[in-house]
Amino acid sequence: MSSQARGLLNFIGEIRKLNNKEDEEKRVQKELANIRKNFAKERITSYDRKKYVWKLVYIHMLGYDVDFGHNEISVLLGALTYTEKAVGYVAAQLLVQETDDIMNIIINLVKNDLNSNTDFAQCLALHAIANSTLQIYNRLMPDCLNLLKKPQSTDRIRQKAAMCIIHYGRIAPDSITHGEVVDMMPALLEQRSIGVLTAVTAMLKELAAKAIDINEYASLVVYVVHLIQRQLLNASECVPRHYVYHDFPAPWLVVNLFRFLRLFDNPPPQTIADQLLNTLRRFISSSPPVFAGIAHGATRSINSLNATNMVTFEMVELVMAWTTQTSPLLNGAPSAGAPGDADWAGLRVRALRLLSDKLESTDQNGRYVALKIINNVSRLPGGLEVVRANLGSIMKNLDDPDISVKRRCIDLLFVIADSNSSQEIVEKLLKLLKLDSSQVPDNLREELVLKTAIIAERNARDLRWYLGVILRLLETSGKFVLEDVWHRAVHIVTNNPKLQQYAASQAIRLIEERPAELKAVQLASYLLGEFGYLLTSEPEIGTADMDILTVSGFEQYEFLRQHFQDADNYTGALLMTTFAKMSNLYGGEVAAEVDKLFVHLEKHWAIDVQQRAIEYRRIRSGTGGVASEEILREMPLYAEKDESALLRRLRELTIENNEDENITFADTMSPKVAVNGNGAAGGGDDLLGLSSTAAPAATAPVASAAVQAPGGAAGAAGAAKFRDLVWKTYLQRQGGLYDDANIQILSQQRTSAAQAKVFICIKNKTAGQLTGVDVAFPAMQGVRMRVESLQPTIAAAGQTTAMIHVDCYGPLTDFPTVTVSGTAGGGGPPPPPPPPAC
Repeated sequence: MSSQARGLLNFIGEIRKLNNKEDEEKRVQKELANIRKNFAKERITSYDRKKYVWKLVYIHMLGYDVDFGHNEISVLLGALTYTEKAVGYVAAQLLVQETDDIMNIIINLVKNDLNSNTDFAQCLALHAIANSTLQIYNRLMPDCLNLLKKPQSTDRIRQKAAMCIIHYGRIAPDSITHGEVVDMMPALLEQRSIGVLTAVTAMLKELAAKAIDINEYASLVVYVVHLIQRQLLNASECVPRHYVYHDFPAPWLVVNLFRFLRLFDNPPPQTIADQLLNTLRRFISSSPPVFAGIAHGATRSINSLNATNMVTFEMVELVMAWTTQTSPLLNGAPSAGAPGDADWAGLRVRALRLLSDKLESTDQNGRYVALKIINNVSRLPGGLEVVRANLGSIMKNLDDPDISVKRRCIDLLFVIADSNSSQEIVEKLLKLLKLDSSQVPDNLREELVLKTAIIAERNARDLRWYLGVILRLLETSGKFVLEDVWHRAVHIVTNNPKLQQYAASQAIRLIEERPAELKAVQLASYLLGEFGYLLTSEPEIGTADMDILTVSGFEQYEFLRQHFQDADNYTGALLMTTFAKMSNLYGGEVAAEVDKLFVHLEKHWAIDVQQRAIEYRRIRSGTGGVASEEILREMPLYAEKDESALLRRLRELTIENNEDENITFADTMSPKVAVNGNGAAGGGDDLLGLSSTAAPAATAPVASAAVQAPGGAAGAAGAAKFRDLVWKTYLQRQGGLYDDANIQILSQQRTSAAQAKVFICIKNKTAGQLTGVDVAFPAMQGVRMRVESLQPTIAAAGQTTAMIHVDCYGPLTDFPTVTVSGTAGGGGPPPPPPPPAC
């Protein structure tokens, strides 16, 4: 290379010595001009052509555009020597685009090389095809198939052609003609070259997996079974030494053969199945035993164990797939000459014994793969019962220090847990969560908590046991408990009235002492706010075994109040909602203490806490009970969804590959003032509608309407009806504020932190114009408002929309007052006087 491309090496050396990008660009442009000049000559030597094309390739690698030299590349591709062709193929793949005019010429040159009898030309062409686009593949794939079938092709060419076809099958699976592949495979499967067989069987496995009807390949099963017999029983006679990998002959070839057979849902005819059965039975029982030391693999090299495991596990998966409960190999007549355990049922037992032995071995890689195979077996018909027989070994491997093995065990326990084993499995997982982060990393704990909760819910015979599991999760791993977990517990308790008193009692025990986990406080706050009243009386008959506590409303308040100062904003919001409910429910001393707390919190440093305290006090004292009963009433039953939120979250964690340690839904909750009776029913993820991070929402102004008729008539409208409209609009963020025979006022609110936009739509219902329309509001401490886009005249049966900007800069103690006024013209009855402002 150095003697033939000295000019290229000098150019590269000069580029590397330059200190800045500007100098490099000048040198590159100078060299490109020189190359253009030399390419324009009538004659150019082979040496110069290769040198200049190499320079173009290097300049392209530096990031500069190269849009010439294509003719020289085609000349190199059509040359007869290896060095010239090699340069041409490299340059063609880097410098020639699929849309260039010369592409057809290059494809024809590649086609000529494929059909030549020159070995190196065919190899270079196949390499280029393997890295080309689909358009080139479509034009050259018939030539690759011909090379694979051609008797004169060398082993090396056949291997490369097979690899090209594999790649083509991956990028264009619908373009494969499976019938043509099946027709040429028998001759290829009878090849004696192990390299060719390995490449061909890899191709067979890939293409068959993409066939719409796998039975197109059924005629090849007999050839594959014959190959398995030859490789497993007579390998010493047919496998060259350089294909023996750590004392195992051609293991990758055997793996390809097993994987091809596993593509068939139904086993082959009995005669072929018997031939395979005898081969596998003799292989397992071979002397010297191939599987010697499989249960205690520490005495063998790791590479030797890997080779053995590779074939062992593929064989086990094939045997298990072909011996399911519905398999004709088990349900049909026994094999001829196969007494005792020498039939497929016996082979199944031996395969399972191999898996069990591997689970007990010291070979860590083997145990990991064995767990994966067992997981696959569990998906087969009747597979769960087989896997459950190995529950003890799986539980033992859960203590393995290797995190990958531990994760496999957790996945498997999640699959096989049933009502009989769930309590044992949950206890083991709970003990696992008590270990430190060196044994159970934090990135595994969230998924482990989620799966434990799902196992407990899915297999609970007694919902009290399920609730106990959730409470233990909150106590031991509250940091890693997703909100979906305790939301689901609330869902179940709400929909099971017989569980509610017990749940409230356990919530008291959960928060008796400080400090407590925040998630535990959140759950206890919700349960006591909804069902705490059940503890104020004597336990119901028949609940003696539940150890139900009797706790007054004030004592419940005190239990929760002690955790308020340790709570974050989200937990504090839940506690304040519970306190408001307790105040409304118990009254008396509880109401006085809650009111005292809310008065204190009106000066809290956090604006959202201030706002919430003011709103709850206003609901309690300023509405005369009109809104408090609706807002603070008990939650209704939740609608059952098709998919549990926990299962949905588990699937999301699987997709994310457990990259995040603490994923919650709090940041996606929409801020709300409080929870009404219907707000969270069936809501799934967000039960309370409280955001942990949301700034206080600006209070929407409440409008009062006034229309001045000629003559100045005035009077009172129905105040009670008006207040109902206002509260409904306030709670739902949109709706009607006022409606009579003359005008209708609608509003819609959009809030963001301490700002709001309120759109007021004024509709003229009279037969005449409405003139002098104005929206006014008096100055008020803590809020600034301004109006935009208001038209002073509204045509008959017309409407206008005004946008009110609201900025809150302090706590609000009352609703702002908005006055809408105007003068109605003739043509309609005089409007009634406005209602009193509120």
